[in-house]
Amino acid sequence: MKQIGLLFIAFSIAFASCNKEDEALPPTESPTETSSEVAFHMHFLSDGEEVVVGESRELNGMEVVFNRIQFYIHDVTFYADHMMTDSIQVAGKYWLAGLDNPHVNIGDVDMAHVHMIKFKLGVDPVTNSQSEAEFLARPADDPLSAQTPPMHWSWNLGSGYKFAVYEGTYNGGVDEFVYHCATDAMLRETDAMSLHMDLDEGSTTEIHLMVNLTEVFTGIDITATSTAHGAQPTNEALMNHLAGAISVME
Repeated sequence: MKQIGLLFIAFSIAFASCNKEDEALPPTESPTETSSEVAFHMHFLSDGEEVVVGESRELNGMEVVFNRIQFYIHDVTFYADHMMTDSIQVAGKYWLAGLDNPHVNIGDVDMAHVHMIKFKLGVDPVTNSQSEAEFLARPADDPLSAQTPPMHWSWNLGSGYKFAVYEGTYNGGVDEFVYHCATDAMLRETDAMSLHMDLDEGSTTEIHLMVNLTEVFTGIDITATSTAHGAQPTNEALMNHLAGAISVME
């Protein structure tokens, strides 16, 4: 009995000691996410050379001059892991990117590390079918308001927005090409782009994206079809290619 009593006392002392050690340990804090402003900077390349408005560039073996490239992006989604389970989507906002406006300010993103990104190209069906009053009521700084040059067929509201626009000349500037991709059927989503970038709290993180026009215009015979509006086959191909031709620049 005396031995049992001694064992009980020793156990009680050890248990009390463990409790004191546990109390001395600081509570474990869960990792906090950071908030950083994120911006995209689009670089338009043709056959490896950056495109400049009004300057001649080679495009799949043909000399062309791009005077205008523009497209809408929305539903930008940031993924924190390669399984694409932990994500933040900047929903309800639109941006108009192009040769004349390559810098796109996405806004604050509450994420410490971005592993992948993707976004939609064009305009969602509800917004694309808005009434004339809704369209005209948009503030001037809204990318979906009236633009110069136009990105909306205001004279025919049923046609909605131009999702993507490519305009320029070929044949030494003698002939023009005009592609206005539109209608709900042209809505696309980019491939998921690997990024692996840490976001620093309180700072602006600029993500440089390449738009590979060589890939966008693969299989497009400008001389055979120099003009296409809406959802014509040429425009469908251009939207399909654009969705896979945007990537993160290293």
